[in-house]
Amino acid sequence: MEKIIKLTDESELKVGLVGDSDSATIMLPVAKPSVYGQAADNLRHRLQHPNPENLTPDNIVKDLLAIADAMNVKKFNYYGYSWLALVGLQLAVRTDRLESLIMGGFPPIEGPYKEMMVVTSKTYGQGIISILLCLMKQTLLILTTWIGITYR
Repeated sequence: MEKIIKLTDESELKVGLVGDSDSATIMLPVAKPSVYGQAADNLRHRLQHPNPENLTPDNIVKDLLAIADAMNVKKFNYYGYSWLALVGLQLAVRTDRLESLIMGGFPPIEGPYKEMMVVTSKTYGQGIISILLCLMKQTLLILTTWIGITYR
């Protein structure tokens, strides 16, 4: 069974259900058609329909529950990896319809967060430096063109 679901931001998402909605169901936010369970390509949909103002934990959970409602699924299991694992965690704390939560690519409680922050901060710093260097080069090109000096 396939349906088009209207999400909280008014965009539409094609979802599918393979099997019986009364049996154990796994919600897969990104799924290939051959995977059994409920499939909604939420990540690709978000990339095609960016809407950061609407991308809140409450709205994401409302969207997932709207998908389950439309497919007539009362209780379900959820699998998510990385960002979609965090989506599953938000789902788990906001509904009693979740029977199990499987999170992949997500650091455990008391994980290496300080070390992760060092890597994230350094990567961010390198990105900022690259952007500043590009801006400086563009500014130099504009200025030298404006005053008639050739710069390479």
